[in-house]
Amino acid sequence: KKPAYLAELVGDAVAKGARVVNEGGGTLAGALMTPAVVFPVSREMRLWHEEQFGPVIPVGVYRDEAEVVEYVRSSPFGQQAALFTQSTDAAAPLID
Repeated sequence: KKPAYLAELVGDAVAKGARVVNEGGGTLAGALMTPAVVFPVSREMRLWHEEQFGPVIPVGVYRDEAEVVEYVRSSPFGQQAALFTQSTDAAAPLID
């Protein structure tokens, strides 16, 4: 059941404009799924809202820091994040 559920999430994202950016990502082999990096993930996609506990890495794009903070505060889930920036001064307030 789990691999099929993960494939549904990836398929939903792809159908709504995302793509699997790593070669072979999301491939199913019985009870196993090859890790998939999915980009860009948006609010319209199930991956944005559903915590999937699988080898799927949804990558979202945010316009500004306020949008990131709003997302984290409104989410019922724990968060793991990576910040990519050319300005450590801009990222510093977002780090615990």
